Amino acid sequence: GDQFDTDNLISPRNGIANVAEKVKADIGVTNAEKKFDCIAPAGPLGIIIDTSEQGPVIHSMKPTSPLIDFIQAGDIIVALDGIDTRDMNAATLTRLMAKRSQRPQRKLTVLSVS
Repeated sequence: GDQFDTDNLISPRNGIANVAEKVKADIGVTNAEKKFDCIAPAGPLGIIIDTSEQGPVIHSMKPTSPLIDFIQAGDIIVALDGIDTRDMNAATLTRLMAKRSQRPQRKLTVLSVS
């Protein structure tokens, strides 16, 4: 199966927490929302994406998804490898993710409202 180092997912030592706080201030994320980066491995991610007014949203996840413990249905993917995805529909983001699927890792920036 897919393997990846969970130590790199969310860690204050590599600055992700500070970046997330700055982004929250810049785009007005409320206290009920949480924005974070999730490092995804190469290969299929096992997520089903839908289009929403807020941007591409995770509709569902396969039980075998390597991201199952880190993101969930309802989370909004706001960036992929630093590319703003909020104006993309599900098909466009899916194509972009597939195009990058052989990279050693991909960074998903996710807005979680739960």
